[in-house]
Amino acid sequence: MEQFPILRSGGIVQYPVRTKRGPVRTHVEFWGGGGQTYLRKRSDPLSWTIRYSGLSEEEAASLLEFCERYAESGAFFSFSDPSTGVVYDKCAVEADSIAAASMGVNAYEFGATINRIEE
Repeated sequence: MEQFPILRSGGIVQYPVRTKRGPVRTHVEFWGGGGQTYLRKRSDPLSWTIRYSGLSEEEAASLLEFCERYAESGAFFSFSDPSTGVVYDKCAVEADSIAAASMGVNAYEFGATINRIEE
């Protein structure tokens, strides 16, 4: 399984990284005005919102190509949790979260959200 690209510095991400973890809940409203909230999944979903700045053109192009390819194909890849070092083998990119911009000569920004996919 392909690993998420590594920066020329050897790092996986630039800090800070927003990690979201928590149970998935669904709330149902009833006709009588009441409602009920219940757990939709037993395990906690995990996602990372990553933002890079000061990237070279090659790094930005590599990240953009990787994320667009996996978002379009729906295939999975490996991603190392930056806070724990745990490698998760079944991850996907949110297609609508991919963003890249040029901030000048050899100064690119990139961002995306990566979700751990659970069975």
